[in-house]
Amino acid sequence: MEPNDDQWKRLVEVAKKNPEEPTAPPPKSFSGKIGQLRETVQALALTLTWRRWSLLAALLAGLAFLICFYVLPSNEPEPTREPMIQVDPNATSTTP
Repeated sequence: MEPNDDQWKRLVEVAKKNPEEPTAPPPKSFSGKIGQLRETVQALALTLTWRRWSLLAALLAGLAFLICFYVLPSNEPEPTREPMIQVDPNATSTTP
């Protein structure tokens, strides 16, 4: 078996001959950066707008809930409750 037949050795030799350097992405033009910035700002504004509207809708729903259940008077009179334990008026208390 020859030394060049080993796959790992061949891989190491090729890596030594042609070292891969990390390549930096090509610099974008100024107009490309402006376009990307515009898209980012538009997406952020749309997100904040929807959040604001959903917050407003939640507050209005809460206000409607409070008005319907707590502020508006009820037309039905409240029933009178009887005591749970009936007290016999004829019984006398005997305390030692």
